[in-house]
Amino acid sequence: MSLYAAAPVMTSATYDEYTNVLTVKFDSAVRTQEVLFGRLIFDDDAGGPGEDFVLSGGTTLNADTLTDSLSISLLFESQIDKRFVKLYGVNLTVYFWGVNTVNVDDLEKMNTSDLQLIADEDAFLDAGFEPNNKQVISVNVVSSGSAPQITDAIYDANVNKLHLVFDQIVQFDQAAEDRSIDGGPGNGILDPKIGENDPGEDINGNDSLDTEPNFDVFKISLSDGDGNVVALDGYRSIDQVADNDTISIALTYGHSRKVETSLNPASIQVDLGQGAFKDTLYNLALAGSAAATVVPDSLPLFPDSVFYHVNDNDLRVRFRSAVPGNRPLNIADTPPVYTKFKFRLGTQEVTLTGIDGNPATAGDGCDLQFKELLAEDQKNLEQLIGSMGPADTLYFSLGGYAVFDDLETANIPVTLIIDDEAPQPPKLVREGLFYDAGDNTLHIGWDLDIGTYNFSTVPNGLPESEVDLAGFYLHDTIDDTDFTFTSGKLYYLNNRKEILVQLGENDQIRLESDAHKSNMVLVIEPFVFIDFRKNNGNLAVTVDSGFTVTYIPDITAAVLDTARYDHTAGVLDLVWDEPVVVSDLNVGKLSFSGVTLEGTVRGSDTLTFASILSVEIASSVVSSLEDLADAVKTDPILYIQAAAYTNIEGLSNDLDTLAAGYGRYFWITSFE
Repeated sequence: MSLYAAAPVMTSATYDEYTNVLTVKFDSAVRTQEVLFGRLIFDDDAGGPGEDFVLSGGTTLNADTLTDSLSISLLFESQIDKRFVKLYGVNLTVYFWGVNTVNVDDLEKMNTSDLQLIADEDAFLDAGFEPNNKQVISVNVVSSGSAPQITDAIYDANVNKLHLVFDQIVQFDQAAEDRSIDGGPGNGILDPKIGENDPGEDINGNDSLDTEPNFDVFKISLSDGDGNVVALDGYRSIDQVADNDTISIALTYGHSRKVETSLNPASIQVDLGQGAFKDTLYNLALAGSAAATVVPDSLPLFPDSVFYHVNDNDLRVRFRSAVPGNRPLNIADTPPVYTKFKFRLGTQEVTLTGIDGNPATAGDGCDLQFKELLAEDQKNLEQLIGSMGPADTLYFSLGGYAVFDDLETANIPVTLIIDDEAPQPPKLVREGLFYDAGDNTLHIGWDLDIGTYNFSTVPNGLPESEVDLAGFYLHDTIDDTDFTFTSGKLYYLNNRKEILVQLGENDQIRLESDAHKSNMVLVIEPFVFIDFRKNNGNLAVTVDSGFTVTYIPDITAAVLDTARYDHTAGVLDLVWDEPVVVSDLNVGKLSFSGVTLEGTVRGSDTLTFASILSVEIASSVVSSLEDLADAVKTDPILYIQAAAYTNIEGLSNDLDTLAAGYGRYFWITSFE
């Protein structure tokens, strides 16, 4: 500080809440470009314990470099937001430039009736660069204008838009979009998208550069005189791309549905909380309400015809075909709500749960087409159609807000009579229906290619694992009883028109030993087998349908595949390629490398048929087997005499030999 110069002294301070401008007057001129904003402090409790507020920045408005009346806008430009943006393949933190309102926001939270300005040393410089001394001065708070307030509102059901009218211009901006350059201001223009390298600056897609988030949708709600309220928590877009006294908000489909269905149109009003909008000076719009005029939909969206092509599993719904200037459907942005598509026959009802693939529009865009229903929905619908009598009528109903047109207008509820065709389900071929006991396989022939069984894809070739066999069974026409299956391997072999079912061993034994196996008819529940190309399911095949299953007996004897002797337990394990009659096994017709066997079949008192048996060898024979030479034990041979065993069909085996095994459990075949 100079020994001779006098420090500048503040003589008054005034803050205009409307313009957000602080005017400070001095006893001498100060330099307008040398103000240190961080040394200016506001206090509202005269040095008390309350938190003081230090300016984060500001903008001097004086054109001259020297003045004794300094005008400072508490608004200033800075980086106000940041987001992660992928630029040229690299994820970067990008900062955005705009007007910073932190000073205004903090100051207007204070008690402005007792406001003081504290200017620390060096906050100001006079013409001779002499700094001020620390000084405290009262601030006179005034307002030269008023904040905006809502005066009118219109809700247009044609386009689902809410128009808000204010008594003065408000800002349209919804986000900070101007990227900061090297920590400073942006370029002030909307940078375009550059392929996959740069997403551009247009975050909200309005083709205009927004500068700050000056709109708060959460402070907007609609209500009616009955006490119903729809609070907005989102929106689709704002029409305006420049500040205006009217703001048009495109509501989300969910909000428009709530407005149109839950509010009384005769008494709707719009309610704004303070700060839902800001004026051009960044003043918060006042809280207030305005009665809303409701413009009803002049061209309501409704279906006037529906057609279901059973053969192709194709559902088409035509909208407003008789209305001139009808609008096309919009299924790209708002897919149909499938659960609002219903079919009714008397008291029975089928509701769609979805479709297979994507919906489409046809013709002029007013035909909604579901090219393929989900299998379960198709089954339920076609069973409903199949149960119709000559005098029955099948109805289709569409709930409200299931479909939207290109102006985001939703359909109104409607019920129609459905037009359908007779289905062409897959049908059994009688000559292709037989059971071959030789390979234990049930053959089911169809007139169409079969794609799925119980909604699961039928594999090509014998699968590794069995599946539960449900939805079809045999019926004994002699005893009038059902023969149900448990498990088996269901597949086709290069020909989808022939379904093959290799039965599990238990089912094989039961069927092949059944006295009435040649008097069985096939019964199939509806939609168990579904056509490969059109997804049409089979109709019910009942006992009365008379589809007899031809029984082809096994003409070959069972073959003994495996023989393993466990010398530690004295047990011979035998495995055949098909079940044999347990009681017919003659152990004495088996010899192990020259030793004739004697023994008892385990489970012979409970088993009738089996493909795996264990024989407990008599102790005297066990000793003989142990006396075999080591060279024989390492490569033993089982000799099988003719008629040693029979299969279920009563066919006996021929003379045979089999390489056997001698060892212990787990069948380590090398001699130990």
